[in-house]
Amino acid sequence: MRCVPSISFPSLAAAVALGLLTTAAVFTSTAQAAAVPGAAAGLPMRYNTTTSGAQQQASVASDAHGNAVAVWFSAPASPAPRSIVARRLDAAGMPTGAEIPVSTATVVDSYPNPEVAADANGNFTVVWSNQSTTIGSLPHVYRRRFDAAGTPLDAELRLDDIATSEAGMPAIAMNASGASVVAWYAYGSGTQIRARRFDASGAAVGAEILVATMSTVIYGPQIRIGLDDSGRFSVIWTEDKNNGANYDVYRRRFDASGMAQGAAQRVNSAVTGPQRKADIAMDAAGNSVVIWDSLASTNNFRIIGQRYDSNGYALGGEFVMAYQPSSSLAPAHAAVSMARATGEFAATWRRADGKIYLRRYSAAGIAYGDEIAASTGGTGNTYPRLASDADGDVSLLWRDDESFYTNDFGVIGRRHAGQSAIDLAVDLVGSVDATNSPALLQYDVAVTNLRPATAAPGAGSATGIVALVDLPDDAALVSAGGSNWHCDTASGAPRCTYLLPLPAGAIAAPLHVEAIAGSDPAPVASVQIAGNQYDAVTGNDSDTLVLSNP
Repeated sequence: MRCVPSISFPSLAAAVALGLLTTAAVFTSTAQAAAVPGAAAGLPMRYNTTTSGAQQQASVASDAHGNAVAVWFSAPASPAPRSIVARRLDAAGMPTGAEIPVSTATVVDSYPNPEVAADANGNFTVVWSNQSTTIGSLPHVYRRRFDAAGTPLDAELRLDDIATSEAGMPAIAMNASGASVVAWYAYGSGTQIRARRFDASGAAVGAEILVATMSTVIYGPQIRIGLDDSGRFSVIWTEDKNNGANYDVYRRRFDASGMAQGAAQRVNSAVTGPQRKADIAMDAAGNSVVIWDSLASTNNFRIIGQRYDSNGYALGGEFVMAYQPSSSLAPAHAAVSMARATGEFAATWRRADGKIYLRRYSAAGIAYGDEIAASTGGTGNTYPRLASDADGDVSLLWRDDESFYTNDFGVIGRRHAGQSAIDLAVDLVGSVDATNSPALLQYDVAVTNLRPATAAPGAGSATGIVALVDLPDDAALVSAGGSNWHCDTASGAPRCTYLLPLPAGAIAAPLHVEAIAGSDPAPVASVQIAGNQYDAVTGNDSDTLVLSNP
């Protein structure tokens, strides 16, 4: 048997062969199976292929299985037009295909703040603000819908009421079935937060909803929305009501028909120093967590969280997610996502050392250990965003300040496994076709996800599956492949990637390998498999087969 390298997914050669990447687009190309629950599945990668100018204001959304989509504002060097673009990511965090144009009109607004949301099947919607090139024109909120393959389902559409003089800083949330809620700031004689509901086909449900009338200037762009699978939703924002806290975080709840469930409520209990830059995440049942940046006093930056049950009642008190241990490690720009099936949540922030950090929590709000550094440093990483799949695998991205003084920014991302384990098993069978001379060795690889299936779509899915086939020493590879398998055969030892998530309880499409036999009368072959998630049962991850070569 040959000596083959340990599994990592996918190889650069495979990625380039698939058209997922070019070598120029790669920040780093390896991704690896999680060694422990919550571990990173590989190193950071660049998602933008347009590398000139500022690629920034990024957002990310995930389907139930971990396939994700990233969107951002692309402001390349002149004379290239500025636009909103998207790129699809597979469940291993690898880009799938080229950048997708989202906006059709040139983006004039310097802060379009694109946001994206996806349903359980990967269909996604992007919202942003823009104004026309006419002198004196004002910005408005726009939307465009796409299917899971990235094909547009409609043209860009203005969402805010035609009578609105100005609108911007939109936010969107979508549930598993594709129903969504969009909210934005509306400016006229004063500032309001307004929202509108949409069904899975993109049709508006009811009229605009008045969420709040702002008493003072906002600190944004920080509207965020949480939406459960029944259609209930919560909107959060930051506002200064001159109560001594400088800024506060507010939340207002709505039922599935869009009716307000009482007045807006202040989330933070501290009233000393700014409480701002808030985010919310909600699971399928409506349980949620709100997190925000808190400056209690000079050099005392913290990230604070507050959990709520499905009826909107606080679960316990505020809890500190990150402290400031020194002046060079102040945390800021917090974001959060929640696994819709399990309620586990993950939070991210940037520290003053220029790195992005990630911390994981159970559905009960118990931390799974300390925060970990998700980025590898550089000239500066900031503005992190993240999205969770059904059981907590995380797609994380951030802005990389490649050259801050020239506004040269990139969009970098990384995939992290959740706390839930999978159980991949492999079976290797084969035969010898002696009608050929020399004989033909034929192998079939069967990969099964033995984790018990659940009712929640996406829960327990295995992603980033790689099968590494080690052929007999004197055998010559003929072919390797199968439905939804891509094989890198350059080394002679097939390294095959399964391109789809493998649901709990499911069997992957067969992988078939053929090789010309050598002179060994008892050729030995083996296969080893791995996925992106933590696999607690390792005894069934490999198999060996000895055939008889007549």
